[in-house]
Amino acid sequence: FSLEGEGSVVHTFSGHAFNVSAITVNSDQTQIFSGARDNTVRLWDMETGKNITFNRTARNIVMNAKWIGDTTLVAQSSEDLYLRFWDTRDSAVRCAFNFP
Repeated sequence: FSLEGEGSVVHTFSGHAFNVSAITVNSDQTQIFSGARDNTVRLWDMETGKNITFNRTARNIVMNAKWIGDTTLVAQSSEDLYLRFWDTRDSAVRCAFNFP
């Protein structure tokens, strides 16, 4: 949404098949990382609204996501009791921890 004027819709981010359950924005507000109940995480370009990358996570319903400062890393937790650190440059998991 635009905060100027009447708050018009700027972009519709389409791609997740089920409800989005987590969202975080990078520090320069150019990218959005989202996770959903469809077991996917996606990286979006805020200027264009286009999906940059996505990754499927096996049996992993995404619950939370937080961009880590000025880095390219996003911390993401899920119902499978894992904390994963995604690198937004290539949509790869750099490390993961299980919390049983």
